[in-house]
Amino acid sequence: MVRRNVLLFVLLALTTVAVVQQWPRRPAKSKAQFDSELMQELRENSDVGRMLDLSASAWRDGPAGLEAELGSPNSRLRYWAAFSVGTGPSRGAPADDGMAKAWRDRLVRVLEEDRSGVVRGAAAFSLAMLVRDRRLEHAPATLLEQLPSLLADEESRFHACLAVVWLGAHARELLDDVLELRNDDEVRVTMCMALGRMGIADERVVRFLLRALRDVDEGVRSSAAEALGQLGVDSPDARRALRARFEDEDEHAHVRGAALLAVSSAVTQHERATELLLETLRMRGAFEGEDLLTWVRCVVATARHVQDDALQRAAVRALQEARHEDVFRYPDGAIPGAIAQLACAFRDEALLAEVLPALMSVSSGLEIARHDVMGGESAWRLTFEGLVDAVVWQRDDVLRGSVRADLRRIIDRGHFDVRAWAEPLLARLDA
Repeated sequence: MVRRNVLLFVLLALTTVAVVQQWPRRPAKSKAQFDSELMQELRENSDVGRMLDLSASAWRDGPAGLEAELGSPNSRLRYWAAFSVGTGPSRGAPADDGMAKAWRDRLVRVLEEDRSGVVRGAAAFSLAMLVRDRRLEHAPATLLEQLPSLLADEESRFHACLAVVWLGAHARELLDDVLELRNDDEVRVTMCMALGRMGIADERVVRFLLRALRDVDEGVRSSAAEALGQLGVDSPDARRALRARFEDEDEHAHVRGAALLAVSSAVTQHERATELLLETLRMRGAFEGEDLLTWVRCVVATARHVQDDALQRAAVRALQEARHEDVFRYPDGAIPGAIAQLACAFRDEALLAEVLPALMSVSSGLEIARHDVMGGESAWRLTFEGLVDAVVWQRDDVLRGSVRADLRRIIDRGHFDVRAWAEPLLARLDA
């Protein structure tokens, strides 16, 4: 039960995707009401409710605020206190700030002194999260020294596996051991997600992800496909495995979408792009609700490399039709952002002028203040990708300044996944 509760909170805190994608399905409720009900539901689970309280305290009061819990004779309480540090609101803070250093020193003490393997594993996980979120520039030597023994201990292995993956290059020599472990479905999902986000794309990782594409668990298959796309894997074996997933009409829509996007994102040649775009347009009916934005991203990824005028117009028309279906409108700039990307790729000034007002309205400071950045990550990404393409093509310095300011606010408020796409967009503006 503890492991399942841990994974529930990890997925909530690290990705927020499963949670926020339920929002569009409940249009009768305000987002604030939906979030309140979700938090109440989590708090009814005593373990996760305790985590929410400790996580807030960890980054408000520092180690002193949780000293009673960390020193408690109750190992369960010590565990939640140590684990809460890695899931706290640490985003947007500078590297090696005072609070992170204080937690580094306290968690190292936990690694050195606590007799419980579960508690030490939680401390390792939280230290890895501080490195991943760039609160710490280097992984503590004690953590790297103890990871092999934590991986060997059944009590700490769950958290140690996640720590190794999130540490990325800092613990690269341990990755082989982690990939060969027979972990349960929940750990495999999180490992696939982490491998994609950390940019680890060597042969061992690709083999692991290709195996995961055939996993019996749909969450593992979806995460593996997404990771292969993030890593830009375009080998013949990967293309065949991904195609098998998105061509399977009995496969879950989010798995098909992740596989199709992985293949589409790697396409740059006109011939392959044309083939994939036609296939993507034919598959429109398979994607509804939150899965629609995945389909939209596939259209953009393939259509921008197509040279046939008629097919370009067909792609734009398909996006315009999807926009008016009102299936996913959070925020309203998502599909206009996709259309703007194609307008820039096709050098169609009239088309860009048609959607730019919608993008500017959504990107206003008021809208950013009203909407939780994590609450529509895919939609925000499409919106700002379209805006940045427009700025770069049109060389509009006024628009550049406005979009740059909005992106900086998003980066300051955003979690790891948001920063992963927002920071490269900001770099394009600053180039």
